[in-house]
Amino acid sequence: MKFIDSTYGATVLPVLQEDIYPKHGFVLQELVNVIVETYNFVQFPAASAIASPLAGQKITFTSGGYVTENHAIAINRLDIMPDGMLVTAHSTLDADLILEHLLTVLHRRLGFKKCDFSKMQKLHHGSVVVEFKKSIEAFIKPFNKMREVINDVYNNKIESHILKLVFAPDPLLAQPKIPAQLPVPNEFIIERRIGTPLEQNRYFSSAPLSTEEHIHILERIEKAIA
Repeated sequence: MKFIDSTYGATVLPVLQEDIYPKHGFVLQELVNVIVETYNFVQFPAASAIASPLAGQKITFTSGGYVTENHAIAINRLDIMPDGMLVTAHSTLDADLILEHLLTVLHRRLGFKKCDFSKMQKLHHGSVVVEFKKSIEAFIKPFNKMREVINDVYNNKIESHILKLVFAPDPLLAQPKIPAQLPVPNEFIIERRIGTPLEQNRYFSSAPLSTEEHIHILERIEKAIA
């Protein structure tokens, strides 16, 4: 398998208010100012429209960035919510770096409680583009027989192909791991990359995993069914 690129990565940090907020509270406008100043967000809530997470509302910032010692990180979105934080970036590694940095900034600038990011619960979701050595159809033994039946739908004028596979646990059995305000899609998806030739075997995949774990699982899938 050949890894092409990560297209996005999200990190969710479920955290209770009492575990992170300053003991004597904070001024909401100062929080917004510090975040905008630090990450240069283009879009952020106006002062008149800010509603506190303490009141059950979320604060959303979009189109920002931060330069580390090694590289620049583009931040697609940052959400501050009553029961946690969420960052989306190019990969979950970048999202993790931003969240860890944000906690440090909030501690130093606004007196938020000091947190050990490495020990905090984190949930990930992301998408990557890869190329398999073979098409996913080659991994499904009965597919040709299925294709013969499905081709009848197209009067055998067009050969059908598998465009998308979706895996998910039974929703009646799967236990929610995080509060409802911090949704993370639970499906593992493999689908053909739109706009590429079929023989290229290029696929888009999304999963509730870190970027690194996601690539590893796709490699295991290819090896398991080779």
